Amino acid sequence: PYSVEAAERRDISESISGNGILQPANAYTITTLVKGDIVSADFEVGDQVEKGEILYRIDDDETATGVQQEELTLSESKMNYQIKLEDLQDLQVKAPVKGTVRDIAVKVGDEVKAGDLVAVVQDSTRMKLKLPFPAADAAAFTVGQSADVILFGSFETLPGFVSEVSGAESVLEGNVLVKYVTIEVENPGALSESQLATAEIGGSGASQQGNFTYVESRKVLADLGGKVVSIAVKEGDQVERNTLLLTLESKELNNTVQSAANRVKSAELSLQAKRKQLEGYTVKSPISGTVIEKKYKVGDMISDAGKELCTIYDLSHMHVTLNVDELDISKIKAGQKAQIRSNAVPDAVYEGVVSNITMKGKTENGVTTYPVEIQVNDVEGLMAGMNVRVEIEIQAAENAVSIPAAALEAGNLVLVEGGEMDPGNPAVPAGYGYREVEVGVSDGAYVEILSGVSDGENVAYDPMMGSFLDMDFGF
Repeated sequence: PYSVEAAERRDISESISGNGILQPANAYTITTLVKGDIVSADFEVGDQVEKGEILYRIDDDETATGVQQEELTLSESKMNYQIKLEDLQDLQVKAPVKGTVRDIAVKVGDEVKAGDLVAVVQDSTRMKLKLPFPAADAAAFTVGQSADVILFGSFETLPGFVSEVSGAESVLEGNVLVKYVTIEVENPGALSESQLATAEIGGSGASQQGNFTYVESRKVLADLGGKVVSIAVKEGDQVERNTLLLTLESKELNNTVQSAANRVKSAELSLQAKRKQLEGYTVKSPISGTVIEKKYKVGDMISDAGKELCTIYDLSHMHVTLNVDELDISKIKAGQKAQIRSNAVPDAVYEGVVSNITMKGKTENGVTTYPVEIQVNDVEGLMAGMNVRVEIEIQAAENAVSIPAAALEAGNLVLVEGGEMDPGNPAVPAGYGYREVEVGVSDGAYVEILSGVSDGENVAYDPMMGSFLDMDFGF
């Protein structure tokens, strides 16, 4: 039953093939997060849409009103929090005026209530001077009348005004009849109660010199109740306006401030959630692609969240998955070329490329296969869902000496005309003997011979036996 065929040169390519279904580069089924009436849907099946393009608008009046209410709640919460922060500042008791600390009415550890006296500060911004003037002259003075105050020692003159004229007359040494007049001046900064001065009013001079005194002592009251935790000054200290005198602590107020802060945070989160919900009423395309299916149109009512609105395919390219046997997977490499054929486009051959090899295999009936993804860039005439035949070229040899694959026997032996005869095997054709060869690429029908058989030599084989390369030894 032997056939004879001459070795000849041919192009041989080894490939792995299989069937698969074309899938789009990306597919997205858009669902709604909200329910309501559709007020716009300006697209149709087959339209090209861009990523971020608005597909649907759903009636959002109620939710928009909710957003405004949450914005008002947040504004009110922030205002309340700010008021509580200002209250917290009131726990720091400060000097109301520039002056001298005359009295500290509390000590560290004391509990005070709102309105309690905690300190006294004498106002040093204004000073007063009480001097005797001749009674006849003083009788003509009026409150508010200007006066010139002359400082003892420097003879510096300060402007002042009459704040009080005594009604009673007094007698000084030498039987001088006088009335006491009080003059107020602005303190330029250096006046104190030890400073001597005299004054002139309307051309009349004071009968004696006198010392300045403070116009007013300011009582410092606690605005809030609390415990005194520190005192920053001592009696007799000179302080500026807003100088810290002492600090109170109020656990109740601290808790109130924290509670106000928590309400602000809660209002912010509620507003954020409401705004996010409002975004759901505007449905945008998550990808650029082609509308494959549109289930809802303008005027339709979406009764429940989670409804499928439309489906979009990215058809910029397609891909097909081929399940490759574990014996062949090591031959597949990313970037290898593939040929794609479809019965729907019978005269076309499409070029693909291996884009991904999944390392996790799937075992069924003792056979493990690995998914291999092939990307197809030129998809003209093809549609997603089509059945295609895929052939991945593993290796190739051009103009190679080849023989039928069925002629290759175990041990890489080939019956060659003129080969070494085997007298013990009468089935071997006369004039033929076995020769060991070195093989290369095989496409299943033919095998490349690297050495052992030359171009034109005849080889004999049993066409019913099949190729030794195809035999399954059950390993």
